[in-house]
Amino acid sequence: MSFSLRTPLLILLLVFSHPVGADEVVLIDGTRIVGRVKTLDAGRLTIVGETIEELHLPFSRVLSITTDEDREVVLADGSARRVRFELRGESVEIVGATGREPVSLAQVQAIDPPPPEPPVTHEGNITLSGKVTDGNTRQKKVTANAEYVRRTKENRLTVLADWNYAQDFGELTERNASLRGKVDHFFDERLFTYANASGRRDDFADLDLRSTLGAGAGYQLLDSDTCKYYEELGISYVDDRFDVAEDDDYATARFSGKLDWAFDPDRVTIFHFHEVFLGLEDTDDLLVDTQSGVRLTLLKDFYASIQLNYKWDNTPAEGKRREDVELLLGLGYSYTF
Repeated sequence: MSFSLRTPLLILLLVFSHPVGADEVVLIDGTRIVGRVKTLDAGRLTIVGETIEELHLPFSRVLSITTDEDREVVLADGSARRVRFELRGESVEIVGATGREPVSLAQVQAIDPPPPEPPVTHEGNITLSGKVTDGNTRQKKVTANAEYVRRTKENRLTVLADWNYAQDFGELTERNASLRGKVDHFFDERLFTYANASGRRDDFADLDLRSTLGAGAGYQLLDSDTCKYYEELGISYVDDRFDVAEDDDYATARFSGKLDWAFDPDRVTIFHFHEVFLGLEDTDDLLVDTQSGVRLTLLKDFYASIQLNYKWDNTPAEGKRREDVELLLGLGYSYTF
């Protein structure tokens, strides 16, 4: 509660209640407030009593303060000390393990400040794979994969992208690309909701564009510096636009999960991603996409990778195969800041 018309009433309640072992705050106008100093942060002093809610006062109104126990105090020079406030004559002193010294309240920047918000983190990786042959076999193949994750205390943004291109004797034999985006909102350290969207194009699967849009909930089973793993369950809408075949759209259940495990933090990272769409009206509408592999650190942030991609489309366009399997060897760069 900010300083308002209710503040004088709360001050009166604190003035006439005297809990044992309480702190005392004296205002410039002479008012004495007895309670517990909860915190001082951003120039606002918070006091609580036994029978009332929190009282918030501008710290500039405070003349003196005494506390019955040690508090974490941050001074103007940035130093943090574990001390208590005492009143000697008309001067305020801080008393701690290093002794007693007078202090001006203008020097006090914080008392038991709340923990700082976790920093925003950015991390991701880029992997390139390629092959060029000449002679009896003339082939060119390039594959690129990228991942970006932005994380705050309450939210996480994930973007995944991949692109594949191949020629055989000058003729195009493979060209496809996909892009996924997902936003998670965390209610606590584990439980979160999400909203996601994706798009995929594959010239050789007659797929002009497959777009998905969905939402659901997830659970962060592991979240440490060396291992991150979550699973998700939700509902999605899938819209398939084909070059030749008849277009289709349907509602699905969505199952997905992601693992990043630094098996040997300085050398080996194991990763896995899976995403399954299962039709709600017709279970023949089944899509499966998995990416699994290992990254081996070569030099600081650079690595070599081996990755197995598996895709299953249970109802492909006429004349197209259901299954796509791809084994990739590549070089990549990872970043965190």
